[in-house]
Amino acid sequence: MEEKTRIIKTGFVIPKKPVLIKCLKHIIITHKYLRSFQSYLFLKKGLKMLRCIIHYLQQTNIVWKTALASTISWDLAKLAGSQHPFLAPLTVILCLQPTLDKSVRYTYQRVFGTVVGVLLTAFIAPYLKITGWSIGLLILISAGIAKWMKVPEQVIKQMIISVLLVLALQSQSPAYAWDRIKDTLIGALVTIFIHLLIFPPDLTKKALYSMEKFADDLSERFSMVAKWIEYGCVPKGGDNLQNDAKKLFEELIQIITELNQASKNLKYNIFAQKSQTAFNQHNEQLLHLRQGYAHLTKMIQTFTEWSSSGNMTRENQILWSNYLQYIAVHIKNWKERINDNVFISEKLTAPFTLPAELEHHRYHLGLYNDALQIIQDFK
Repeated sequence: MEEKTRIIKTGFVIPKKPVLIKCLKHIIITHKYLRSFQSYLFLKKGLKMLRCIIHYLQQTNIVWKTALASTISWDLAKLAGSQHPFLAPLTVILCLQPTLDKSVRYTYQRVFGTVVGVLLTAFIAPYLKITGWSIGLLILISAGIAKWMKVPEQVIKQMIISVLLVLALQSQSPAYAWDRIKDTLIGALVTIFIHLLIFPPDLTKKALYSMEKFADDLSERFSMVAKWIEYGCVPKGGDNLQNDAKKLFEELIQIITELNQASKNLKYNIFAQKSQTAFNQHNEQLLHLRQGYAHLTKMIQTFTEWSSSGNMTRENQILWSNYLQYIAVHIKNWKERINDNVFISEKLTAPFTLPAELEHHRYHLGLYNDALQIIQDFK
């Protein structure tokens, strides 16, 4: 009989060589898995920290971008031979805004107003005695011409500032007028490039998140109306639901504002093609949310009037409570499909229909109710 183990004097059982090798292999494999798992945890922690840093930089970009752009513009102005390099970072500070749209607009107004104001004043200043009356008269003439030409007010303000400063400083520093134009252009270009190339602001994600939240809130409101009907459809409860729906309307207005801002911002962001595609797809869904809100308020009013008439039976309450619960779930599922970019082209059929004897009056009743609602709204 083959002996599988050897016993030494100490009394311990020593496994044979093949068994030892097998145990060592298991230990090595386990060690490798542990090292791989530790590396995974380290990588996961590093990625989480990196996302936190990027999020922090995005939230504070207006602060460090202003400092960075001011530093670069000052050095570029000095390299360009400016005797007044502070004008370049001054342009950065005035023009750098939270969004690309505002930054481009402010930059245009700053540059255009400065160039026109300097050119208008530079040739007159050497021949004009600097007094309060002469400054006021020149400001009046330049602002009047700009207003007659329908120049925006912000541009007019930049013109007036340039007129004032060139008149006051041209005699002391002949290079000021040219430096003002040159340094303003430098500051404007640095502002746009820094804002566009380094963490460009993207308002699309915020707008889309607001749309998703509104869809959830709309679904929740339909569910609340369903419960209100189930528990008796008391008219006073309908008034409370209508007041609550007004908050939803304010949320809808905020979404429309955010989408408009995102649309303007995307016009200047050449690196946001993916965001532009997502924006175009979801912007079409805003119409459904607006219509959903309109249907919600209309149905609450109809149920309130129906309950007040005393003609609503318990069977009606249970039936319509179930219908509205279905609508609430349908809206939530719709939101999930939109998030997954799943669009259903065929017409969906609702699980509820009119009684057979009323089916041929369906459109007539709908139009009648809408027409009556319009009369009530404009009473």
